[in-house]
Amino acid sequence: MSDPAMKEALYEIASLRNSSEPIPDETTILYFRHTLDEYDLAEDILKQVNAHLAEVCSPRVPPGDQY
Repeated sequence: MSDPAMKEALYEIASLRNSSEPIPDETTILYFRHTLDEYDLAEDILKQVNAHLAEVCSPRVPPGDQY
């Protein structure tokens, strides 16, 4: 996703749009992406986010009710 598209996508998130914090501009998003690349952090962060989502979003099946 391009930096201008990312800014638009962030604006579409109501909680960010209604926040007192400003939405990052294209330059800030670009700087953030470069920092992730420089320190090779993107893959590790993605793994952590995916692990968190798997934990939070996985269906809770009580023991004994498994199929």
